[in-house]
Amino acid sequence: MIGLELRRRVEMKQETPYETPVQTVNSAEFEERVANGEQLVILDDMVLDISDFKGDHPGGQFLIEHCIGRDIS
Repeated sequence: MIGLELRRRVEMKQETPYETPVQTVNSAEFEERVANGEQLVILDDMVLDISDFKGDHPGGQFLIEHCIGRDIS
């Protein structure tokens, strides 16, 4: 049992390597997708869909909804 716990702790500390995204989005496509109702933000040159994160955001749902379609870096 102790061996399994130690193994789990080691596995949790290992970082997953960064993988370069395959898909890219230009600014016109980003704005079009936001206009069509997708809840997207830009963070450090990455486009993130925040629709599932809104309720969990520490600043509240209002704050994150105010940032939709913007660069939040």
